[in-house]
Amino acid sequence: MVLTNYNYYSVMQRDSVVVVTSRAGIVTFDDLLDAAESRQTRAAIDVFPEEPVPANHRAGRTPNTILSAHRASNVPEIV
Repeated sequence: MVLTNYNYYSVMQRDSVVVVTSRAGIVTFDDLLDAAESRQTRAAIDVFPEEPVPANHRAGRTPNTILSAHRASNVPEIV
């Protein structure tokens, strides 16, 4: 079930940040990157549609994004 798309991002305040931590596919990923590129919103992305993320993935070149490796399970405090 997709809950967000470009139309959703386009009505958010410009200083908003979308934080993606779900594998459920609720984010239209390309729309989020489009919105970040056009400065509609900013994005913090921890989970990607494809993992591991290819080295040449568009997200790595998209402005207004912070990318995380989704590896909290390897932190000693969690284990």
